[in-house]
Amino acid sequence: MAFFEDYGSDFHLYYRSAFPGNMPAMHLHPHYEALLILDQTPTELFVNQSKHTVKPPFFILIAPYNLHKTYFPAKGMFERYVYYFGKDMVRDYAGGFKAFTDGFHQHTAIIFEFSSEMEQKIRTILEPYDPLQMTETEKKLVFLLILNTLLEYSDECKVTRFYEQSPYICRLLEYMCEHYAEPLTLDSLAEQFFVSRSKLSKDFKTHTGTSLHQFLLDIRINRAILHIYYGTYDTVREIAEAVGFGNSLHFYSAFKKAVGMTPLQYAKKRNIHMKALDHKTK
Repeated sequence: MAFFEDYGSDFHLYYRSAFPGNMPAMHLHPHYEALLILDQTPTELFVNQSKHTVKPPFFILIAPYNLHKTYFPAKGMFERYVYYFGKDMVRDYAGGFKAFTDGFHQHTAIIFEFSSEMEQKIRTILEPYDPLQMTETEKKLVFLLILNTLLEYSDECKVTRFYEQSPYICRLLEYMCEHYAEPLTLDSLAEQFFVSRSKLSKDFKTHTGTSLHQFLLDIRINRAILHIYYGTYDTVREIAEAVGFGNSLHFYSAFKKAVGMTPLQYAKKRNIHMKALDHKTK
């Protein structure tokens, strides 16, 4: 099941000391994501239907609304810096930072694999700071220094670019993530994006590896899970309507098939009180 995550348009740094492993599923979000890893064995990056093995140290920049995940096969703990930032940050910071993202709409991801010289430059930037104690200003400063260093010394990196095969599909994914609660259909979306029904279906499957119907279903279930977790609504019926299910019983069936339990069972497992649709769906 594909997951849609939204951290907002602000800048966020997540420093993680984690065990290797595989992300449970492909995910996408409306902001840029950057991943910096200095110590680790080769990492597998999946972007849409492309796969690339990356040798650390490296820096990866992933464009908004692209399905992706990573797999870290090594044993033992390792450190990683994960940055999220929105288009507002691109607009607000001029100079090299803007140049870094100009034209990026043509790419789904860019990978910078460091030479030993580049690795030392990046480590020199990071060295004065404890990632768990940095202020928000320091986080942004360090991130911008890293970007400017990559621009200035890009000849010291092996650069790999993932290009979009069907550029309109990313715009379609953005539209679906913003309008998932509406009655979207293959026909209505084909008309919206000025393509034939068959071309849209084929391009979507080629780009994402799944059908348009299944992706929309995944996004709706994903948002329903978040509504349950955060207690946004009191009843299952309200959640079903909020995520685009016109029929609450259909929502129950789809949720159970995707998650392995009903919405009420899911809520109960997490000690969240919810009201059922009616006595037949408890």
